[in-house]
Amino acid sequence: MIIIQQLKTETGFKKSIQGKRLCHKEKLIKAN
Repeated sequence: MIIIQQLKTETGFKKSIQGKRLCHKEKLIKAN
């Protein structure tokens, strides 16, 4: 989780859309 957060923070600025998509998928998978 921490690694994903860091990647989202760093890569989020460069690849905001892809970063959010990956994070969203991770959250959905973990939620279920």
